[in-house]
Amino acid sequence: MRRLAEEATRAVLAGAPLGGGPLTEPAYRGVEGGGVAVLPRDLYEVSPLDPRFAGWGQEDEAWGIALRAVAGRAWRGSAPLYHLWHPPQNRLSRRWGSRDGMTLYRRYRHAARRPEEVRFLLAEIGGPHGVA
Repeated sequence: MRRLAEEATRAVLAGAPLGGGPLTEPAYRGVEGGGVAVLPRDLYEVSPLDPRFAGWGQEDEAWGIALRAVAGRAWRGSAPLYHLWHPPQNRLSRRWGSRDGMTLYRRYRHAARRPEEVRFLLAEIGGPHGVA
């Protein structure tokens, strides 16, 4: 993942090619469930993004855990992904979005090696996309 700085994002939006300009931090691999995730609809229906994450923080990581538990290891490409700069949302820190998000993420993390527990977390979502 390459997080473009504000001025690099402005340049891209004005027509400059991706790949130039400063980054806000060193490039990194990214997390499963973040960046770009391509999956069939039926998989999304049994393992949706958890709407209980509000604001910014841990939803991508939790979704990666859920997708792995339901569908197995994902294929990950090696092409660079670019993240356009935007003002950050209010959050506890660079790592944590909110206390509720932190608690929910820790539940996913604790369940990560037990698919039946991840399915239980997904069932809690309910609604048309919840797992029965």
